[in-house]
Amino acid sequence: GVSARLRSVAAAESSAPASTGSFSGSIGPGTKVLEIGDSHSVGTFGKELDAKLRGTGAQVSTYASAGATASTFTQGKSTKYGYWEKKADGSERTIGYGSNAQTPRLDDLISKEKPSVILVNLGANFRQGDPKSQVDEIGRVAQKHGIPIIWVGPPKTAKDSSNPGSLQQFDQKMAAAVAPYGKYISSAGHTPKYSGGDGIHYGGSEGNQIARQWADGIFREVTKS
Repeated sequence: GVSARLRSVAAAESSAPASTGSFSGSIGPGTKVLEIGDSHSVGTFGKELDAKLRGTGAQVSTYASAGATASTFTQGKSTKYGYWEKKADGSERTIGYGSNAQTPRLDDLISKEKPSVILVNLGANFRQGDPKSQVDEIGRVAQKHGIPIIWVGPPKTAKDSSNPGSLQQFDQKMAAAVAPYGKYISSAGHTPKYSGGDGIHYGGSEGNQIARQWADGIFREVTKS
């Protein structure tokens, strides 16, 4: 009967190897999302995406450390550039620029949050060079726990308007590197242009509006089944 079939499916799933693969579920009630990111996640983009993901009924916890690369989270390094976290219960903690903030270790976060999927918003701080080692560092931790990743790439910077091929090449390398661990989403199409004060971060009324639209676009991609 049906129940026997369901039992055999459940048994097959529980005995499956700890390969991660792509996240096949949908984000909503019953899903646990662990989000880690850099300064873009500390800012407007991260707060907007966090709110939208919570709006699905999913259990969401976000940890954002400005200046972060993979090792910031795999080793639990501190940052002085700004930090924001919002836990599943909605409690928030912000540590401003210039103050020391300890970034939690990804291993510890996974053990504590037991996520269904890890949403990674990193890349802006390693646009130079080959990103594969960065991706592997995060990917191996996720794979050890058998959790798939959705990796969101970095947005356009001021320099990208004169050199659009740079981000495109980075995205191609990232997509190939992320493939064994899950799914890669490029932010290029969701950030039509850069607007802000320092060439990297999105700010001011136009920049914040673009950051919100960026978050909305990523949210739609993450939640479409």
